Amino acid sequence: MFGPLSFMWTNFQIRNKISWQEVVFLINKGKFIVFEGIDGAGTTTQLGLLKQWAAARPGRLGEFFFTQEPTDGPVGLLLRQILSKKTEAPDEKVMALLFAADRADHQQTILRRLNQGVHVFSDRYLLSSLAYQALSVDQKWIQTVNQYALEPDLTFLFLIPVEEAGRRRLRTRSQEELYEKEFFLQQVQLEYERLAHTQNKPIKIISAQDGVDTVFQSILDVLCPFLTEKNRDGGI
Repeated sequence: MFGPLSFMWTNFQIRNKISWQEVVFLINKGKFIVFEGIDGAGTTTQLGLLKQWAAARPGRLGEFFFTQEPTDGPVGLLLRQILSKKTEAPDEKVMALLFAADRADHQQTILRRLNQGVHVFSDRYLLSSLAYQALSVDQKWIQTVNQYALEPDLTFLFLIPVEEAGRRRLRTRSQEELYEKEFFLQQVQLEYERLAHTQNKPIKIISAQDGVDTVFQSILDVLCPFLTEKNRDGGI
């Protein structure tokens, strides 16, 4: 590198005390992007559309990897059994610990992909614990047990009328899962909104009540510039 660009990177190294090898690693590292929202908001549907979109345009924005929480790991499978009411739910503090343990296990997969330069998309992550479990468990305690969780580079928060989310769930599920009571989800969505406006985090709010194609286009309008080379400093 020469001229102003070289000077800029040298100052960056001095301020952050990192080597040229670490600078190259930071440039090539993938982005970690999370889709969040109450049950029925459409996060899973939109990630499915994004997966199809990316498969039809290989390499356009880099390589994508899709994952979710709860995971398919041992703790995640137990959580899925509890959420579907096939296993009795423990105390909420225990639930929060189970989600944190699943996340710690999940993090290894996420980091491995990111370090390979792959962009990782997760259906739910830490914000879900802060919105759901923090209604009955101290939020600072939840933050403590998740203190080593990765910080997403960008979070899409899907907001939708709770009644509409309920109608969507009825079309795709035969029975109600844990945490899917309407009043509870109203409180969860309010907490999501509060977190979005009080945390100094890159969170993009998406109106999820629009048509599926309209919502997907809203995501692409943010995602495409975010993942291009010129915007890889993390701005949205």
